[in-house]
Amino acid sequence: VILYYENVTEVTITVNEANFYSEDVVVTLTKNGTDSTPSVVWTDESADKHIGKFTISGDGDYFVKVEYTDRSGNEMKEYESQEIRIDDTDPTIAADYTSAATAVNVKYYKEDRKAKITIVDHNFLADDVVAIITAVDVQGNKIENADAICAEFADYLKTRSSWTHNGDVHTAEITFTADAHYTFKLDYKDIIGNISETYVADPFVVDHAKPIETTTVDYKTPVLEKLLSVVTFGYYNPSVTVVVTASDITSGVDYFDWTYNREGNVSTDKNVATESGRITSDKLTYSENG
Repeated sequence: VILYYENVTEVTITVNEANFYSEDVVVTLTKNGTDSTPSVVWTDESADKHIGKFTISGDGDYFVKVEYTDRSGNEMKEYESQEIRIDDTDPTIAADYTSAATAVNVKYYKEDRKAKITIVDHNFLADDVVAIITAVDVQGNKIENADAICAEFADYLKTRSSWTHNGDVHTAEITFTADAHYTFKLDYKDIIGNISETYVADPFVVDHAKPIETTTVDYKTPVLEKLLSVVTFGYYNPSVTVVVTASDITSGVDYFDWTYNREGNVSTDKNVATESGRITSDKLTYSENG
């Protein structure tokens, strides 16, 4: 059994003895394995009852041992306290992330993303870890099985066997595998009541899938140009507008790369042989956020 205290605590020793001399009482205070002799203040409540008090402070694991032999040589049964633990330090939470692929556009990942969570606390219990995770698509809607996926993460972090320990440093790993936009928040309050600052991860996206393969290309021309194409059997001088459509429910569409190749039976002085370019996001029109 451990006795928990958030800060300074007072130790009270009671000795019942008619032939009492306080200088014969040996009090040993052990802090984190190191012994010391505290300064005990004694008062006599009666001829047979004697009270000694001292305080202990500072984070640490303490034991109190009391020995006494009276002037007649009678030895008191040695007293040793349960562990007294003082902890006035707030826990800290941090997370490091790894991915098989480097992020694209800062927050987008094409491979699973693993989070290594570290909590530093002397009185750690996984039961007290609170994880709030969301997983939505590009439109802000929950992905399929989102509630189950996020609950599994939260339950895993509350499971004691999920964590490894090195002194006061405790670590666990979770891996984000489902395609989604993720938010990730952690809170922790230890058994004494010390509270960590809320850890809030920067939002990120895991997206293994290519844009949906129903990409379409439409050629848009003004009415006059349509009339000209009829007269000239599809060969005409005015410009043609090409409309390209694609969709991606997780990351949205960021850009299109295009390439133009001249047909072999068209004018070589009016049409270049080949040309390519990129249509960037500032020139795209989006629907349903993607």
